[in-house]
Amino acid sequence: MTLAPVRPHTGDVAFVPPQRTRVPAVTPCPLFCDRNHQPDPDGSIDHSGEIGELIAAHDNIASRDVETAVTAYRLDIPGQPSMPEVLLDIAVPGQMPYAHLSWTPTNARRQAGVLVEAADMVDPLPVGETWEPARHVRVGDEILTGDGWQHVYMLLICERDRQVSLWTPERDGDTDGWEYDTADLIRVRRPSGTLTIPAQEIRYDDHLLTSDGWQAVEVTTVDAKSKFVAVFTEEKNADDSDGWQFGFGDEITVRRVAR
Repeated sequence: MTLAPVRPHTGDVAFVPPQRTRVPAVTPCPLFCDRNHQPDPDGSIDHSGEIGELIAAHDNIASRDVETAVTAYRLDIPGQPSMPEVLLDIAVPGQMPYAHLSWTPTNARRQAGVLVEAADMVDPLPVGETWEPARHVRVGDEILTGDGWQHVYMLLICERDRQVSLWTPERDGDTDGWEYDTADLIRVRRPSGTLTIPAQEIRYDDHLLTSDGWQAVEVTTVDAKSKFVAVFTEEKNADDSDGWQFGFGDEITVRRVAR
């Protein structure tokens, strides 16, 4: 994590960027890009787009909230690998300075994982429930709405406009459905129990029904080129066996807990 130099900030509006001349994009842009780019003599282009804003309490500032903004960023320099980053701006409205933090994508995922783990520790979810970004909701999921749990039977995800629409029996195709930003976190319940699936879709935390009964899956090996799947359990482990072997498309029975 890198702490960049403090940047000036005034007024009650957080995260006001410096005024600068910007020109339309002349190279392909990632989905998150806002399509405005600062010209640079060497041909480099910085792609950026705000992903979301959050409000957090600040222990040392009475009655004031800290605003945080998350931005996806990628610098493209001709002839060099792209340099992606995840940026976090932290500010107290009307005060200065504020911090500008930067992570590599790998470290951003680690940071997110730590926050999720801590949240689950202090506020554990019931078995079978999870928080998912709206863009990860699937047909067949149940979502928790202001009207209670509702079953999703149709969805529309538009990454370009950062919009997700979910339709349920209570808000059906004659309405606009439940509308979210792609990054909004939604409480989700997913089907669990006994499933029949293609062998290549087995997960490490499934229980596999074998000729020796139910066995907990410890390791899976999926070879897409050979269309071959090996599943290792405690009874058939990787140290002294070839595991349970299947071909792509072979139907297997698993017991799964939703996550």
